[in-house]
Amino acid sequence: MNLHAPVRMKSFDYQVSTKWRNQAVKLLLGGSLLATGPVQAQAPAWVLATSGASGNASLGNGGIVAATAVDAAGNVFITGKFENSIRFGSTILNSAGGQDMFVAKYVPATDTWAWAQRGGGTLGDEGNGIAVSGGSVYVTGYITNNLVNTRNVTLGDPTPVAQYGAVNDTPSPDLLLVKYTDLGTSATLAWSQVAGGAGEDQGKAVAVSGNRVYVAGYIANNRSNDSRVVFGGSGSSAGTASQYGASPSGGAGGFDLVVAKYTDLGSSATFGWSQVGGGANRDEANALAVRGTTVYVAGYIANNVANASGVRFGGTGAVAGTVTVPGASPSTSSDWVVAKYTDDGANATLGWTQVGGGTTNDVAQALAVSGTTVYAAGYVTNNVANANAVGFGSPGATPVPVPGSSPLVSADLLLVKYTDNGMSAALDWTQVGGGTNNDAGQALAVSGNRVYVAGYLVNNAANATATFFGGTTALPGTVSVPGASTTLSADIVVAGYLDNGSAAVLDWAKVGGGAGPDYGYGLAASGNRLYVVGFATPPATFGNYTLAPGPGGYTNFLGALDLSAVLSSTPATVAPAAHLFPNPSAGSATFTGAAPTAPVQILNALGQLVTTVVADTKGTAQLPDGLTPGVYLVRSSTRTVRFIVQ
Repeated sequence: MNLHAPVRMKSFDYQVSTKWRNQAVKLLLGGSLLATGPVQAQAPAWVLATSGASGNASLGNGGIVAATAVDAAGNVFITGKFENSIRFGSTILNSAGGQDMFVAKYVPATDTWAWAQRGGGTLGDEGNGIAVSGGSVYVTGYITNNLVNTRNVTLGDPTPVAQYGAVNDTPSPDLLLVKYTDLGTSATLAWSQVAGGAGEDQGKAVAVSGNRVYVAGYIANNRSNDSRVVFGGSGSSAGTASQYGASPSGGAGGFDLVVAKYTDLGSSATFGWSQVGGGANRDEANALAVRGTTVYVAGYIANNVANASGVRFGGTGAVAGTVTVPGASPSTSSDWVVAKYTDDGANATLGWTQVGGGTTNDVAQALAVSGTTVYAAGYVTNNVANANAVGFGSPGATPVPVPGSSPLVSADLLLVKYTDNGMSAALDWTQVGGGTNNDAGQALAVSGNRVYVAGYLVNNAANATATFFGGTTALPGTVSVPGASTTLSADIVVAGYLDNGSAAVLDWAKVGGGAGPDYGYGLAASGNRLYVVGFATPPATFGNYTLAPGPGGYTNFLGALDLSAVLSSTPATVAPAAHLFPNPSAGSATFTGAAPTAPVQILNALGQLVTTVVADTKGTAQLPDGLTPGVYLVRSSTRTVRFIVQ
């Protein structure tokens, strides 16, 4: 199994010179980099960057940290996967022969690793998500096993407990949920639960509310239950709650988004309910967030606006879902999806779904909730001309175009804010960042009106990929974000945003890494610290910290940024947004947001002035009809809006 694979993403190969890239971005911005908001705050400094290794350098220290969570005392918990051996301080974990999962606790107050535990057998096993509540640590992922424990999977230390697979077939990945009890300097295994069938089933995210534990991921099944997926298995006991797939197609090779509820009874757990959504293609949940009994799930569906894949949500057990969820464009492709469920106790009801995307792949990979505000992060595949016709905000509203960050079609990091209105949701704003290569957001954290995103960008110190952050629906990003080294490679990126209600602004962006691939996968805020996890390829530099090369070639990564200076500063605000409607347009359009009686310029893609109109006393200007189809910029003072004439 490839430990380096970050996300499933369509790859792009562009043979374009650095000079052309930079010129193209400047031309699309009217020949200069225009200010579109307040001056960015000073980016926070790295105050921690470690792989957890110490002592015997001959031990392998490879591995990937997939997720992190912080408890009320500020202790940091991580989970992921490793091969061979891995070290956390003085604790050495040895795999059972294949790829194993791990969970570990780091204590910032003493800069030490308190404990670490492994789980797995002789095939692939992985931790994907983690959540903490009091002294309980919950991990989800998967084990590769069957009901007769062919792969000898064990969990827990120092007394390992066997964990069988879900069905008696050839060993396959099964969704796993594990609870550990943190005892301070050690931990014990409390209970475990498995779910799955004859195909590939995985838990990708976990969240907890009281004694209710929720897991999201995917299962491989169909409406005939050919894969015989069951939930509720524990130890050597088989599960008894069947969960059929969402569509007639599928089976062991098809995948449906799934969310499930468990009740934590202390030393054991009971399965409550499961919900599936999907169609004839691959559909997955990547992220999960909970507010009381409200459960939010994010990921992707593969569909088109005609619902050619027959995507339906609301399925539970053997009961088929009835809510159709069309895709975002005429082309069948992976589309970003966010769904809301309400936990009714013994079952759940679907509240609403939000879909976004275009003609190629667009995926949500992270979620965070604050009151009725829902944030999602991931990536969209597009360019500044919106060549892939990316739109967000459906169903229930006209889709809002979300252009990319560069002239070339590539994957860009995307942050989206929704407002949960009960039985529906509204799109509030989007923020895009990226360049001519593939960039993505993979983790989220929120504190007040500050929103943090972690992921990766592909760039070098010379900004060869013309990477800019701060792009909104109307404006391209103008904040240059160079890479971490002179080599063009994937680097860990962390960005801070300020949410001002109906708009947001990029506050700062921070990059770390080296000449090899470096990816950020998890994020957690605690006090003045923002913890970032993933993996790095040494030598990799994070401020004053450098991870030295080791025998594994790459290493698990835990870093932290000091937010104290940022949090003590006066929050920036966003000026009232400029708007252009309709956009795209086949004729004239109305521009609002200019200063009263100010000139409003229309420039072409070469930065050349096409015409000028004057705003009225309310700051509104009517753009003329008859423009040649193409991409234009409408500019008044420092307010610039991209205008597409069809």
